Amino acid sequence: MKPEKYLLWGSSFQKNLIFAGLTCLIALNAPCEDWPHWRGLAFNGTSPESDFTTNFGPKGPDILWKSFIGKGYSSSVISDGKLFTMGLVDSDEVVFAFDAKTGEEIWKKSWKSTFKPQFYDGGTSGTPTIDGNRLYILAQTGEVFCLDISDGSVVWETNIMKQLQLEVGMWGYTGAPFVWKNSLILNAGEYGLALDKSSGSVLWSSGTAANGYATPVPFKFKGETLLAIFGAKALHAVHPDTGKKVWSYSWETSYDVNAADPLFFQNDKWSSSVQDMDQVPPCSTSLRTHLAKSGKINC
Repeated sequence: MKPEKYLLWGSSFQKNLIFAGLTCLIALNAPCEDWPHWRGLAFNGTSPESDFTTNFGPKGPDILWKSFIGKGYSSSVISDGKLFTMGLVDSDEVVFAFDAKTGEEIWKKSWKSTFKPQFYDGGTSGTPTIDGNRLYILAQTGEVFCLDISDGSVVWETNIMKQLQLEVGMWGYTGAPFVWKNSLILNAGEYGLALDKSSGSVLWSSGTAANGYATPVPFKFKGETLLAIFGAKALHAVHPDTGKKVWSYSWETSYDVNAADPLFFQNDKWSSSVQDMDQVPPCSTSLRTHLAKSGKINC
């Protein structure tokens, strides 16, 4: 019998995490790919798996389990049969670990939220990142946690906003941490910040200017991996080892809301944002001209 695989979903403003599938982990113990960080293994929201169904019938998929996780916009990550996500419960930000098969809560860790929401009801925004047996979290007010995924114990923690006297955007820090070699790279400062993933010490930084809201996205250029990091006012290409800025392209939006991840397909680049999308179509003429003159990427 062919194993069926369904989808995991929750409301965009999370109150209950609803498991309507992923039976590759649940029903028949069939193997499936982990989903260790925001937008999956390829950083583009796609999975290489194909043996699943979207034929749910008129009643929709069966709900296998659900759990209250407070409110917010955090997505979920999965590794080795465990699911991790975040939510705001009363005045606490909470990271939860669940058994992905049963929905049993394995552990949770909380800290007091000091974030003051503007123009919305609040709740967590960022998504955790899994790297081996570590779970990394960037909270809205600059707290960074490295947790042991087995029990939620703190390996190290810091507050980048306080430590580095960083300005912060109106909606705090929202991008997911990006792991590169021994570095934990965050969308903080003008075009990123790298911490040692083992200790939390600063490896490189990019000044104290306010951040953008997107997650760093890796892409290839001339055999090297660069990161596309949306700052508050520009899209930056950054070398993840050194923090060296390779190029920048001005991208100003209302309220400095550069929140959607830039997207890549082969050597072409599409830039996206949240505000004023009608002003700049994907891979705009001005961006194409800028990149052609810089000799960096054709699009």
